[in-house]
Amino acid sequence: MQKYVVYGRRLPSEKFPEPEVFRMTIYAPNEIVAKSRFWYHLKSLKKIKRTHGEILDCQHIEENGDFVKNFGVLLRYRSRVGQHNMYREVRETTSARAMDKVYSEMAGQCRARYHDIQIINVKEVADEDVRREKVAMFTQKGVRFPHPCPYVHVKRAARIARFQDRAPHIPQ
Repeated sequence: MQKYVVYGRRLPSEKFPEPEVFRMTIYAPNEIVAKSRFWYHLKSLKKIKRTHGEILDCQHIEENGDFVKNFGVLLRYRSRVGQHNMYREVRETTSARAMDKVYSEMAGQCRARYHDIQIINVKEVADEDVRREKVAMFTQKGVRFPHPCPYVHVKRAARIARFQDRAPHIPQ
């Protein structure tokens, strides 16, 4: 998942000589899907169709992912029963990775696909303002994690096999 900022507007006409420019932050796998989601939201929010509008710019946003942050995501998703609003919290280094995790959780827990989810707001949440228990347990002082690199074990005589399942190679 990647973060895009898409700028678009209605085409200039006699009725709208200087149309308003709209900006949306879209999380999508690529630029084409980001533009498509932009038109989906603009059509429902401002009643502007793709044929009567133009995209001015689509920027890919790179984020600094050096530190782990808490993200609060307000979303709406469509299920088999109807529309539901939901607030989720995830702990990740960038908002794009956080959204990837949110989409995966929604697919697993709510059976909501990418096109059924509408992201309303994504914000960074301070450690003391975290609401969800599964995120709050990692914000406490003194939390330790295992080392990400595997340990290299030295072969000891007790671990070396005494019998081998293949014939030895004898050079001639």
